[in-house]
Amino acid sequence: MIRHLSHALLAMSVLTVFVAYACSFTWSKMSYDTINAVVPICLIGISLWFGYQIVKQEPYAIWTPALLFLGHVALFRGIGPLVYIFSNPITQEKIRYGAWSITDAELLDTHLLNSVGSSSILLGCLLFLSTIARRKPEVVPTGPKISVLQAAMCFLVPGALIRYGVVIPNTFGIAPAFVVPGFLLKLSFLVDIGFALLAFLAVRQGGFAKTIFWILFLPHYFTLFLEFKKSALMIGAMLPIIGAYMGNRNLRGMVLNLLLLAVIYIGSQPIVHYARAEMNEISGSIFGASFSQRVEIATGVIFGTTDSIEDIIAEDETQSGWLRLSYAANQAIAMRAYDLAGPTDTIRSVWQVFIPRFIWPEKPSFIYLGSDFYYVITGRDSTTLVGSTIHADSYWNYGWPGVIFIGCAIGVFFGFASNLALIFLRRHDFIYLPAIMLSMDIAMRQLNGWVLTGFFGQMPFYFAFLGMVWVLSQIATTLAKEAAPQSARPNVLHSDPSKTA
Repeated sequence: MIRHLSHALLAMSVLTVFVAYACSFTWSKMSYDTINAVVPICLIGISLWFGYQIVKQEPYAIWTPALLFLGHVALFRGIGPLVYIFSNPITQEKIRYGAWSITDAELLDTHLLNSVGSSSILLGCLLFLSTIARRKPEVVPTGPKISVLQAAMCFLVPGALIRYGVVIPNTFGIAPAFVVPGFLLKLSFLVDIGFALLAFLAVRQGGFAKTIFWILFLPHYFTLFLEFKKSALMIGAMLPIIGAYMGNRNLRGMVLNLLLLAVIYIGSQPIVHYARAEMNEISGSIFGASFSQRVEIATGVIFGTTDSIEDIIAEDETQSGWLRLSYAANQAIAMRAYDLAGPTDTIRSVWQVFIPRFIWPEKPSFIYLGSDFYYVITGRDSTTLVGSTIHADSYWNYGWPGVIFIGCAIGVFFGFASNLALIFLRRHDFIYLPAIMLSMDIAMRQLNGWVLTGFFGQMPFYFAFLGMVWVLSQIATTLAKEAAPQSARPNVLHSDPSKTA
């Protein structure tokens, strides 16, 4: 992994120098379009090529934030910004005018921001892996502490109880409305980790295990569809794909599945938009429909009794699925705010995220970051929440030194979490998957948010998961030793009568 990450850093550093040079000049419209196309394509190529090499060398690396970060760069810093160059005229009209519009020069500046920030994260990751991380053991420790099936049940049972006993009844209006605590929302994804391990068993054992997987997974995924959230659809499908790859090491099959998942993502955007509009018309809220109303909307779309999937996708002339992958406007506006008005202070309250809410019940919420930024962009008050991305937030607070320093700090954490994940997975200690999954989520999604919430705010949950599992494993080990058969213990209580006085 270290060698391929080093090569990725070298390639990205060369690209950064090129972009910095390009930013020092004023170009024609055609030249800007060419440069603004070449740079994201290079980021895509660098990330995917070296990510492929890492997974090819170490299959378990697919669970590491170091690898997921490369996927993040390819998706959100490469494919997303290309919407400014290759989208259709209607989409171009939407992104080139209005409050969210940016110039070609500002778009190029965001490419420099992403190149510098991504290089800094890779540098921090390599600093940890090359100086502190333990080398790969020559012999994998024999025997997992608990079986894969036991680990799957440890996640499926509590995850299902939380999701289908608390979260879904509240979301679908089955139970009286109440505010679901944040920690329960975090734990609801345990069921998806359980399905990842079931997929692992399904490809390893086939037959009955595969049948059980599909019997349980299909209705579960239908409830994910009924949430009408793209993130739920993506995570719910991606984890079983990763689990299956762990079981069969079929890289080609995994790539094909991920390409299918990409198609699902692009197609789901207009469907989700349509469903939310229908729910808003029914209940006055984009998330307020009941279970039966959601089923009616979903079946109407699937079976074409209202609007067919093909019609809904065809009506999406603004290519909204592609637009959702681009944070270039958010980044450019944050950079513009720093350049014109100086630094902001969105990171100043970082100490507050480390104080648990049960200790400080009046602890403030940080959702104001997204709503305040929406006001900066549009000049309107709204409950709409938008992110600036980690790199843009760092720049908005501390300029280029902040982008480099905070990027390196995030990279050090990715190196630590990646090394730990490989140690656990090589030993088949799948009980640590919740912490591993949280670090992957930081690398893949949370980097599009804010430094305060997307990085520092996730640290207490990550280390709490690690600590909780470690304590439980120690208790289990102690109980197992105490429950060992009497015959297996040293025979120190019996004496030979002939040797007694």
